[in-house]
Amino acid sequence: MTDKTKKTLILLAILIILIIVLFVWQNPWQKQGTRIPTATVLKNNLTDLQKIEIKQADKTNVLIKQDNQWLVASADNAVANQNLVNNLIEALNNIAKGTIVSANSDKLADFNLTKDTAINLKLFNSQDQLITDLLIGKSGPAYTQSYLKKIDSDNILLVDENLTSLLNQPDWKQPPPTEANNTATPENIPLELQPHN
Repeated sequence: MTDKTKKTLILLAILIILIIVLFVWQNPWQKQGTRIPTATVLKNNLTDLQKIEIKQADKTNVLIKQDNQWLVASADNAVANQNLVNNLIEALNNIAKGTIVSANSDKLADFNLTKDTAINLKLFNSQDQLITDLLIGKSGPAYTQSYLKKIDSDNILLVDENLTSLLNQPDWKQPPPTEANNTATPENIPLELQPHN
């Protein structure tokens, strides 16, 4: 056997070993499309949503729908910021399912899903029946995601809506009009407040 033949056989043996390693590592006969486990968050859309209860730490905000307008019941039925409420409802309607990231209750603190750290979100229908009861944790790996847990489940879910930032509002009331929107004219300013010349 010549040196050239030996080198060729050695290279062929190395190539065969690399192909075997590649097949073992990639496993081309493995089932394609392994499914990522998911769980249902909301079974249907929220057309009958009538009340939203948001509890974070020691503060509870209750939003109720009255005559097609949302009010902050926990603030003497002040008019709610309709944009904030509509954005929340739209996000909730977009999360029919979530990806299960864990079912280990020891991991709740890692996702801010303990009763002390999570935002508790309860949704009620027009008959005051509970639609769902969720714990909302920290934001997910992408800004547009968040972690949540249904109260009656051990599954920690990652959903494609950032409910954390939508729910973490200092105030749900409609903000007062700004100076730019103030259309006061001399005719509708009380006499005692008009400038004196």
